[in-house]
Amino acid sequence: MNVPTSAFQLAFYLALLVPGVVYAAARVQLRGPRAADRSVAARVLEAIVASAIFDSLYAAIFANQVTAALQGPRAYLVAHVVPSVWMFLIGGVIVPYVVAWLFYGKVPFLSGPSRVWTDVIRPKLTHSQEASDTPTAWDYGNKAVNEGWVRVRIAEGVWVGGVFDERARFSTYPETRDLFIAEQWNMNSTGEFVSRVDGTQGVWLAVTDTYVVEWLRDEGEPSVVTNQR
Repeated sequence: MNVPTSAFQLAFYLALLVPGVVYAAARVQLRGPRAADRSVAARVLEAIVASAIFDSLYAAIFANQVTAALQGPRAYLVAHVVPSVWMFLIGGVIVPYVVAWLFYGKVPFLSGPSRVWTDVIRPKLTHSQEASDTPTAWDYGNKAVNEGWVRVRIAEGVWVGGVFDERARFSTYPETRDLFIAEQWNMNSTGEFVSRVDGTQGVWLAVTDTYVVEWLRDEGEPSVVTNQR
């Protein structure tokens, strides 16, 4: 393949890759990240392969138009500006997203009594079950609990905790686990909340495998909350 030497050639090659990029991005959005998505090379390869499939199908369907365009790309584009723009939007953006949605999204009109596509065909093609936006227990734990309190045992008799509300932040897969508590409280050796830290503006924790994280209901008073085990 020739290296693009002009802005027009570069735009042409980028347009060829757009369908795969849109498909790969939609797949992550709809299904959630996989372990392979941590690798930039794997995601680029997925986009290239998907682009090749989409472009090949388009070339087979619109063979006459593709032949005319290849004979004189600049002249063809100038003479067919509006159709070319619509083809780019439909073939490069809409179609790849719809295909990703059919494979990984929730399809209401295919979830009734007859669910051959969603229950049989799709899982076999994608080698996966229904998509989940909580791929790890850490993601589920942070998203499933209501506002209240959180405490972290970082060592025997050593606790860090505070209010777990809309100001709190936590990492999601595939990033490493960490937690930001916007309002920190002093805690004793048994994990009970004693008092609000003076001047607290939050505390950040990198959660390791040895830590124990507990979410507690908000009963109105810390003393009531910490009595729960």
